Amino acid sequence: MKTHLNTIKKYIYRVLMILSAVYLVLRVVSIVLVKGFDFMIFSRTYEINLLNLAPSMDILMSTICFTVAFIYFDGLKRVVISFAAFLLFIYSVFMWFPMLIVSQSLTSIEDPSLTDNYAVHQVSHQGHLGEGVLYIAVYKEHYPLLYKRVTSESQRFSKKDDYKTVDSFEKNNYTISEDQKYLYYGKMKVPLK
Repeated sequence: MKTHLNTIKKYIYRVLMILSAVYLVLRVVSIVLVKGFDFMIFSRTYEINLLNLAPSMDILMSTICFTVAFIYFDGLKRVVISFAAFLLFIYSVFMWFPMLIVSQSLTSIEDPSLTDNYAVHQVSHQGHLGEGVLYIAVYKEHYPLLYKRVTSESQRFSKKDDYKTVDSFEKNNYTISEDQKYLYYGKMKVPLK
């Protein structure tokens, strides 16, 4: 019975270590796609930028890897792998908050007239006296889950003069031009291509 239990524990540890290794490979691939090829990883189904989950998943996976490595391995392997996983955990904890600050939330553009899939990242900065800037970046789907920025647009506004534009921007009420080349938020015209 005890040997059977040990076999099950070793199997679970191996599965968790393999899961940690697969996650590490996926994380490196995602970093290369985002930094090297300027892609965003976005799920239209769940309406979430998957890179926003990465900092929290990094902490979880490095904790699992550290714990399993410390329990499963013996001798020098235990020290080296546990220490590497611990360093990854410390790095993940320190990078968690800054990565959440710079994360971008995307919203998919849902319109039956569009032939391609698009997502937008919207930011509005409002200054004093009701003036500010509206900024929007448009991303086009190139591969499943992979979006690349095609254009960005910013416009100064006065909330008093451009209330309709600001209101439609904040509520994400947009219209698509008939030729599918422009996205409109009130008076704000954003090219899609």
